[in-house]
Amino acid sequence: MVVLLYLMTFSPLMTRSKMRIEQPYGERYSIESFSENPKIKIFFACEGKETEYHYLNGVMSIRSKLKIDPLIEVIPIKHEKNTSSNPLRLLNDALVCLKNTTFSEDDKFVLVVDRDKKSFTEEQYDEVLAEIRKNDAYTLVVSNPCFELWLLLHHETLDNYSLPFVLENKKVDVDKITRTKGRTYIENCLKLKQGGTYSKTHLRFNRFYKDKVQQAIINSKKYCLTEDGLKNNVGTNFGVLLEGMIK
Repeated sequence: MVVLLYLMTFSPLMTRSKMRIEQPYGERYSIESFSENPKIKIFFACEGKETEYHYLNGVMSIRSKLKIDPLIEVIPIKHEKNTSSNPLRLLNDALVCLKNTTFSEDDKFVLVVDRDKKSFTEEQYDEVLAEIRKNDAYTLVVSNPCFELWLLLHHETLDNYSLPFVLENKKVDVDKITRTKGRTYIENCLKLKQGGTYSKTHLRFNRFYKDKVQQAIINSKKYCLTEDGLKNNVGTNFGVLLEGMIK
């Protein structure tokens, strides 16, 4: 199997993975709905340790409403505690994990990352993209500047925002006692759109996003969608990914 050979030879750093494959997300379909066709497994490794996984779990809980192909099975590859979320390291650890599982010719691997220029340099971006493009079964999903941009697009477009300001995405909250910075600009915008509440660990998918996924896909098409372009431009191709999962 070409895919497995590639996984085995990807990097000299490959030892024990610091990630683990968990149970699939979403509704269970009856055996009749699958007919005689095998499931297509999509393995997801996300830079964020909670938010993106919560969102994916929410999406798969309404898969029938979104008309996601019933043959698709979404399988998270999650971080162990105290592990690095640097995209290069994340990619390496996820591929080590995949080496120890069954990966058929129809299966897919998706790496979900933020284009945070402070922790994800242009050189690292190019390296990750180059490795992803070595295998047609792999996809890079990027949100620039962060995944919260995709969440914000559930509520509105960016017509009323300065795109350079969005791209910079500075942390704007300052604790008056500790003088430490808190939420980023996009996180604050999202919080305001959601009535003053946003938590990375308690996403409230059903309340804020369940009925707006299709609108987010539409809104995202006003901005950059390509892997190359997302290196330096505001946008996200998360909607492109979801559209590819819909029948």
